[in-house]
Amino acid sequence: MEPTAASCPDWLATHLHQAGGAVPFSRFMDLALNEPEHGYYGSGRARIGAQGDFVTSPSLGSDFAALLTPQILAWLTSISRSDPDQRLSIVEIGPGEGHLARDLVASLRGADPELLARIELVLVEANPGMRRRQQALLQEADDLRLRWCSLDALRRAPVHGVVIAHELLDALPVERLSWREGSLQQQWVELAPNGRLRTTHRPLPDGLQQRSGVCAAKAAFSCRPPMPKRGGPRSGTVHCPTGSLRRRLPWMPVCCW
Repeated sequence: MEPTAASCPDWLATHLHQAGGAVPFSRFMDLALNEPEHGYYGSGRARIGAQGDFVTSPSLGSDFAALLTPQILAWLTSISRSDPDQRLSIVEIGPGEGHLARDLVASLRGADPELLARIELVLVEANPGMRRRQQALLQEADDLRLRWCSLDALRRAPVHGVVIAHELLDALPVERLSWREGSLQQQWVELAPNGRLRTTHRPLPDGLQQRSGVCAAKAAFSCRPPMPKRGGPRSGTVHCPTGSLRRRLPWMPVCCW
């Protein structure tokens, strides 16, 4: 099955033109998700929850935070024994709309208010749109030290505590590779002459070729896929999403094998 072409909004076409007309899939995914004004997360348009585009455990209620609380308390208590005066931190990377942070604060407040008084909540959010949503949700947590910062800032000024990254990896831009014409190739997204998006494939750059080989060796698998059944597909395919997300972002394909 060949990839389905999708319409391209003007802002994305501008980025593609600036890049020479085509970008690797990872760059396209980064723009689609994180572009500050138009990206799904970057603009704050993401809707998480039962009435939104998708759900996460924290968006369905406070049970997830309640389950995490005993373990987080145990870790922080252990850390505090070595330095009772040390400020403790809970760092959440990719906090979504802030549901988990809000529920954790409430759960910790009920379980150990004295320890909560020593805790600073640090949220790492790269997208300004999502940061505004988190700030609105957490504005009533006025009894807690709360700040937003970047990973670079944490590298420069490390903290003592616990790091949480719930459902973070699936939102990071990835490369998409396909086995085509006897070799592993990198998928690119380009602007077609008719102004629509389409996918193309190019040989792997040396760095990506080397990294894919190292990963394959460590995982003990072959980059070459098994031969398909007669009449079956011989390469990856691209499909567009359906439902409310497809209607709101008709230009953003969701890729699968």
